[in-house]
Amino acid sequence: MVKRVRRKRRKVRWGRLLLLLLIMAGMVWGVVRGAAYAVQSFTPPAPPPKIVKPVSPYADKAGKRITLLLIGVDDSTNQSSVAKGQADALMLLSINPEDNSVNLLSIPRDTMVTLPGRQGVERLGQAYVYGGAELTMRTIEHALQVPIAYHAALSCQDFAQLVDLIGGVEIYVDQNMNYEDAYSDLKIHLNRGYQHLDGLQAGQYVKYRSDEMGDIGRMQRQQIFMKALAEQVFQLEIVTRLPDLWNHAGEYLKTDLTPSVAFKLLTALRSDSLSKMRVELLPGQAVSLEGQWYWKADEEHARQVVNELFYANNGK
Repeated sequence: MVKRVRRKRRKVRWGRLLLLLLIMAGMVWGVVRGAAYAVQSFTPPAPPPKIVKPVSPYADKAGKRITLLLIGVDDSTNQSSVAKGQADALMLLSINPEDNSVNLLSIPRDTMVTLPGRQGVERLGQAYVYGGAELTMRTIEHALQVPIAYHAALSCQDFAQLVDLIGGVEIYVDQNMNYEDAYSDLKIHLNRGYQHLDGLQAGQYVKYRSDEMGDIGRMQRQQIFMKALAEQVFQLEIVTRLPDLWNHAGEYLKTDLTPSVAFKLLTALRSDSLSKMRVELLPGQAVSLEGQWYWKADEEHARQVVNELFYANNGK
């Protein structure tokens, strides 16, 4: 008779089993953490929140038109930063991308305005001192009831470098210009005649006002220069370099224009549009108030000009 051998039941060692489970749990946790880290490392970060600009109360009336504020900042203190100084030159460039019509309005820096948070009247150029481009844009919007979508600001020194970047500008200088101001380190010496201006000479041309026309004559020359500059940009050899030029221009321009909007505006500024471009000066007259001189807009005439430049034929 075969004797059965009873197997001896092993005693469960709970301590060892618990240790094994802990080790396995640790391994699983490590794998999960590693995978999470890998996903986090290789997944592109979420885009930053989009900054939405406040909509102008006059935007609907303007229709398809895009209006850009051009600001020349006074750097007579020998500082090239657009964060310093007052606005020395102000222009509104309005473009209708549907029919490529282009209009330009010069606004005197001494235009009498009221600024938010300040009492009494101020010169418009001071808005840039107190609140930069944003306050300047909103002040003009309120005064003229014109929606301004974008701005571009640069100092005089940066202006000269920008002109040199595109190779200078061909222009007719209407008179001999000779003026020196030791305080602001300003020297202007240009001869009358058709000539090629480099950046330094162009800066002299747009700043000269020592004739009987004063600031009015200076603004007229600034308008002439802007048109000549645009024509220079659209020469064949410049057009092919526009993407590269835009990248370099960012070193000098302080602007909220995106490259896509900038090229859209450049497309509208074709040669036939420039030849038909309407150029105006804000209607008004010089007045004296408490010993200070201001440019006081002619409200009725200014409203008519604004409607024609920024609202008529708006492509709706």
